[in-house]
Amino acid sequence: MTSASRYDSANIPSNIADTPTSEQIARRREAIGRSIEQLGDACARKGVDFAIVQTSLVGTPARRIAITNQRTGERISIHGELLDVIDTARDRLNREDWDR
Repeated sequence: MTSASRYDSANIPSNIADTPTSEQIARRREAIGRSIEQLGDACARKGVDFAIVQTSLVGTPARRIAITNQRTGERISIHGELLDVIDTARDRLNREDWDR
């Protein structure tokens, strides 16, 4: 008996059974790309810079977007899951909700 034949789908841990399909991954990547383009366009219209930074903390990547107005020194800095962070950053930029 091989190790693979000892298991069936009922014995697969939920984190493995819920793995996204290649189509879901492609749609997510496309959504992230569109969001980054939209954020870039919004930053260009307002004349501000933005950067996406990833730091690795014990195997879990943490992402941060920083939007900086070089003329005034004002900043927006948001941490979290990439797609949510991009959308939140764009919303805050549109409202000009700078960090205090």
